[in-house]
Amino acid sequence: MYEILTPTATTERSYTLDAMRGVAALLVVSYHFCGVVCPIEGHGYLAVDFFFILSGLVVSMAYSKKLSTTLFASEFIVKRFIRLWPLFAIGLCFALVKPFAQMVLNYPGLGPEKAIVAFSTEIFMLPSFVNGVELFPLNGPAWSLFFEIAINIVFGLWLFKAKPAVLVVIGGGAGICLAMAAAQAGTLNIGWGWDTFLSGVFRVTFGFICGIILEKLGVGRQSGKPSYWCLVPIGVLAAVLMLKVPPILHWQYDLIIALLVSPMLVAVGARWQPPFFLKTFFKFLGDISFPIYAVHFSLIYAWAFIARKLLDLPSQALLPVFLAFIVGLAWVLIHIDARVRRLLFAGYAALKAKGSLRKER
Repeated sequence: MYEILTPTATTERSYTLDAMRGVAALLVVSYHFCGVVCPIEGHGYLAVDFFFILSGLVVSMAYSKKLSTTLFASEFIVKRFIRLWPLFAIGLCFALVKPFAQMVLNYPGLGPEKAIVAFSTEIFMLPSFVNGVELFPLNGPAWSLFFEIAINIVFGLWLFKAKPAVLVVIGGGAGICLAMAAAQAGTLNIGWGWDTFLSGVFRVTFGFICGIILEKLGVGRQSGKPSYWCLVPIGVLAAVLMLKVPPILHWQYDLIIALLVSPMLVAVGARWQPPFFLKTFFKFLGDISFPIYAVHFSLIYAWAFIARKLLDLPSQALLPVFLAFIVGLAWVLIHIDARVRRLLFAGYAALKAKGSLRKER
């Protein structure tokens, strides 16, 4: 979901997609922050559908040929798990603070006992039944990472070699099922709870397969000349995620953005590159997007308590200060994540080498 599109023999890194990913992550933070501190506005949850599409595009570009030739499915799955797990685990550890703090402050909540039980499954990127409501009661947004890993497993085992017609049928079917689920729920903010688990399956299936289809159509393989037009898809993405619509049009709007607008924005974003002086900033936005998404949720509650009870900050300053903090934290976590992943990859390589020696003997 949060892979960086790096240059290959046939592609140039899409800095515009980097920026779009970063903007989408920040808008997810804003959406969740408003849900905790003030009334929820906007459609920030639709960033998840954008992420799924982008993931399908990038993973297909990076691994389809390799899986067809030199890369085993098991190796691909391990690579994807290592790519996502360190920051996922850090976010989960941050999330443990909340239930223990609630116990100390005598606030209602999950409680330490249930939190430990939930942690024992969530640390493996698996959902928990501990409260029967959320898939990941400790770190709510982790539900999308669980579905991301699941669809990556399917991709490594089969989807990478599926015929275009088959992809269209499966993706179209998922889109139809998603439309019916959204109409029933009145929103596309579904898939994170046990009661809408299948909706999460439909969201990731449609988005990821849509990304694969875009890759097969050649999206992302050629980049245009640097142009200020790259700001258009970034601005449109931000606008559609922040726009407020009448309640009567809520689920219809969600579907239009998820099924139509997001694929078009990914395709356009992959086509336009920024002027040279913007590339570093766009790259930075892409780099911090996953750390922001992985760790922000539980920190919102801690910040809301500190800002209100201890610092007595004005309400207008709560979100801007938190965004500045989470961006700085994400920059630090980028370097921690890189080191942890290097260690994990080295350990995996050592295990592979040891296994090879045993087979030779």
